[in-house]
Amino acid sequence: MKYISVLLAVLFAVSFNCRAQDNYQDLLKLFYYDKTQALDVQVTQTDINTELNVQIKDVNYVSPIEGRVTGLLVEPVKLDPNKKYAGIVFLHWGQGDRSEFVWEAAIYANAGAICITLDAPWNRPAPWTGPGEDFSNPEQSKRMYIQNIIDLRRAVDLLIETGNVDPRCIAYVGHSFGATQGGVFAGVEKRIKTFVLMGGLPSLIDKSLRGARKYDNLQNLLEKYVPQEKWQAYVEAVAPLTPSNYVGHAAPSSVFMQFGKYDSWISETAAEKYFKAASEPKMEKWYLTSHEFTDLSALVDRAEWLKKEIGIDSIKPLLEKYL
Repeated sequence: MKYISVLLAVLFAVSFNCRAQDNYQDLLKLFYYDKTQALDVQVTQTDINTELNVQIKDVNYVSPIEGRVTGLLVEPVKLDPNKKYAGIVFLHWGQGDRSEFVWEAAIYANAGAICITLDAPWNRPAPWTGPGEDFSNPEQSKRMYIQNIIDLRRAVDLLIETGNVDPRCIAYVGHSFGATQGGVFAGVEKRIKTFVLMGGLPSLIDKSLRGARKYDNLQNLLEKYVPQEKWQAYVEAVAPLTPSNYVGHAAPSSVFMQFGKYDSWISETAAEKYFKAASEPKMEKWYLTSHEFTDLSALVDRAEWLKKEIGIDSIKPLLEKYL
């Protein structure tokens, strides 16, 4: 059920005149947190990958909302004390967890970055597993989304507090749920230099985003089985978290959006609406892939974008070893 509820929340929409546009500065207050609170970072396991010369640390830290945030900290085995590294925060799709981006993070760590891949609140292990979507409890859904953004902000704090990351060279990479939430994050967190958003939605509550097969099928189910009054309560609760109303405030940070030509969840209408909403500087690119983003050129383009924006080394020489 949690798998389905997350998909429904992230990938479905109905018409609603979003009030989130009313006062952007007031909306930012939703994501305030106590910056003086200790992160209390704990490392529970460290793995060494000798092929890529990186170490992967199983970490957790305090969430300002509830429990602890779990993730993987991926960095070079030997950090140069005289060097400042780029930093990258990753967030997975609705069906995934922190492991989705671990290989890509390792590639970037090999290229000179310190990365952290996070679990969304509902995907954290006990006793820190948070609630997911619940249409019968819309305020809980709203709280989950807000917590996710605040926990991402704390991931930026963590990277900076290592003392090894250049605070001017931090990026965010998100896929699907991570890309949809990334639009909100782009309007909230000004310490990120660039946002890479893969297959995201501009809104959780906009019926005009139809046009993708699986999206439309589940939309029909939602409209058939979720009572209108219950859905309307959900819509009103999450309207202030509409990504397109935040991503337009990303500047001066850059935005790179990637979309799949055969994505059965994200329609061309949804993709273009999201890209149009983003502030400049921005770039959009389409790939011969599904929602899973298995097109290798999409990975290469992300890496080249990050090389340009935050100064990591090229990953092409390393990829040639695998091809």
